[in-house]
Amino acid sequence: MKTLTLCLFILSFTGNSYAVNSLDFNQLLKQAQFGRAEDRSINNKRMLKFKQNKAEQKTLLSQARNELKSEEKRSKNLEQSFDKNDQALIKLAAELKQKQGRLKELLGGVQQLAGDTLGQLEESIISAQFPQRIATLQALNDKISDSSHSMSMAEIRQVWFEILREITESGKVAVFHTDVTNPAGVRRQQDVTRFGVFNITTTGDNAAYLSYNNGSLSELARQPSGSYINALEDFSAAPSDKAQAIALDPTRGQLLNALTKEPDLIERFHQGGLVGYLIAALGLVALLTSLFKIAVMSKIKSGFNKQLDNLDRISLDNPLGRVINVGRESSELDLESLELKFSEAIHRETPRLSKYHSLLKIIAVIAPLMGLLGTVVGMIITFQSITLYGTGDPKLMASGISSALVTTVLGLIVAIPTLFFHNYLSDQSKSMTQILEEQAIGFLAQQPGQK
Repeated sequence: MKTLTLCLFILSFTGNSYAVNSLDFNQLLKQAQFGRAEDRSINNKRMLKFKQNKAEQKTLLSQARNELKSEEKRSKNLEQSFDKNDQALIKLAAELKQKQGRLKELLGGVQQLAGDTLGQLEESIISAQFPQRIATLQALNDKISDSSHSMSMAEIRQVWFEILREITESGKVAVFHTDVTNPAGVRRQQDVTRFGVFNITTTGDNAAYLSYNNGSLSELARQPSGSYINALEDFSAAPSDKAQAIALDPTRGQLLNALTKEPDLIERFHQGGLVGYLIAALGLVALLTSLFKIAVMSKIKSGFNKQLDNLDRISLDNPLGRVINVGRESSELDLESLELKFSEAIHRETPRLSKYHSLLKIIAVIAPLMGLLGTVVGMIITFQSITLYGTGDPKLMASGISSALVTTVLGLIVAIPTLFFHNYLSDQSKSMTQILEEQAIGFLAQQPGQK
């Protein structure tokens, strides 16, 4: 590096000399001597620093060796202490085993009882009111599981106390304040009522059945309807001489869960699928047609009755008046022609009276057939599920069976009332047609003879 600097300096100096057309060799010699002295000084400093570091490394090495000897001595002492303590633990374990004697069998029984009790309390809804007992028994069970620990009488009494409290609380109706999670996932504090070990609910205006799971209470996503909720709304936990009816689940939640999974009317309807929707559409058409036809027939019948009460005053807004008016307008004709006129007028009014009856009859016949079609489709789906998955899980066949049964029910529900409306309207139509014929025959009988 110094040599390169010197060369650059010489070149620079030479360039400057040529520039000024002059050359000073004495000055160049002095600069070369100064550079050699500077290099010597730097090398001396480096050598001094290296010697100092070497002395320090010897000191550090000496310290490390001393620490190694100290740690080796400490390790040897710890090994001796470990062996001594291990022998003492073996002696104490043998002494403990000797002193426990028959108590070891008792502690084993208590351990099993504590484990069984813990499992029962974790599933019991009473733990929602006393949540701390789960943690207490869990800690106690962990302690018993360790063979190096013994159990005191106080801890044995704790197990006995929790069993006794479970028995006592199972016969009580208790009200307490705790967190409840609604179906939307929102937690809030509210009063809940516990009915023994069977059900836990909220009462009053916000009555609902609750489920207990992993130490938390939550409202059932779907509540049982009808009298079950009404009984909760009317229930009061205050002491009273009056008996209060309430629905309890003796299976501790299994029947309640099954009840909430039962499909409602709308869900059962949707199980019918496309065929069910078509049957429902036919039923709606039949219902609207029947109601419209009943309204029309009621109006016609009212006009019939008014006309029968006043045959001298003819009204053309009803079939009877129009038929009678034909006879009066054609009274100059002979009986045979007049009879044909009456027959023509009655035949003209009859289609108006029996209008839409054929539609109702067709729907009453088609609806059960479509229900049978849905049944066949549902059975096909069921057998396909059996072919693919076997009969191990009935839930896989449930959709096909539901479709088969629901479409049959829908077909009958549509056909039965439709057939009733058809027969009712047909009877009304026949009755009015018979009245028209009677009035026509009566009018002909009053004629003196052929003109």
